Amino acid sequence: MWGSIHRRGLLAAVAATVAAPALITPAWARAPGVIVRGRDGAVVDYYERLRGRIGDAGGGRFLPEAEDALLGEHNQFRADQRLGGLQRHVALNAAARAHAADMIERDYFAHEAPEGYSSVQRVGLLARSFVGLAGENIVEIRGGPPASAAELAGLWRDSPGHRANMLRSSYSHIGFGVVRKGDRTVAAAAFGEAYAELPAPVAFRIGGLAGIGQTLGGNGAQGSPVRGFALDPVEGGRQLGPFWLDDPVPQIAMAGAYSIKPYLADASEHGRFIIVDGPIIEAEG
Repeated sequence: MWGSIHRRGLLAAVAATVAAPALITPAWARAPGVIVRGRDGAVVDYYERLRGRIGDAGGGRFLPEAEDALLGEHNQFRADQRLGGLQRHVALNAAARAHAADMIERDYFAHEAPEGYSSVQRVGLLARSFVGLAGENIVEIRGGPPASAAELAGLWRDSPGHRANMLRSSYSHIGFGVVRKGDRTVAAAAFGEAYAELPAPVAFRIGGLAGIGQTLGGNGAQGSPVRGFALDPVEGGRQLGPFWLDDPVPQIAMAGAYSIKPYLADASEHGRFIIVDGPIIEAEG
């Protein structure tokens, strides 16, 4: 959803994204032995760009006090509607900061980066142990003094799509990034619906299926709700899987970037699985 709002002589633009889970009864088939080749390393380049922007505001400066105050603004708004509060999540915070700083550095305003990568993919790249769903609100204000947290939150509250994200009862976690450069303030809020936190972070570069399975819950990892996973090629192509953690590891040659789609057992119905988003990996072999 897109909109423009004029307020006290300032031009503000806002945009929101949301995501939803899949619920399936999967076929218990192993994936075929296929070879997937990465295209040009663009995912790796974007990952490194994001990592660089977490602590470097792209020629601007982060406003940490505004970021902190935005949590209070969101949770007060939710409390007014009798909803539970959101918890700050370090990885969602990194995704929000990186995107706000990237928009400042490269002078654009959109959920998609110039390379085409989305808010969900940003979370997948930077949230290495988060399993769930992600949404995003962004806002830009040009002119005047740096925007306050109250003003930024007010712009989101007054727009139906952004208000819906702020009040979505299933969201449990959030992160913020606010950057100022010249007369421009850009803010991002990364929302998360956490289904699980993996026992250990998934490495970005990984050798193959065995390494993915071990991190997701193979080899008797304690507390992991993951029962299997599929792999979506980030640059497009046929999904690989499902792969089940209790099965022998298939011998598949693979190279390129994939979004891990963990399969979580559905407690409400035996034999069904909830599929959500996990980390993005770069497979080397």
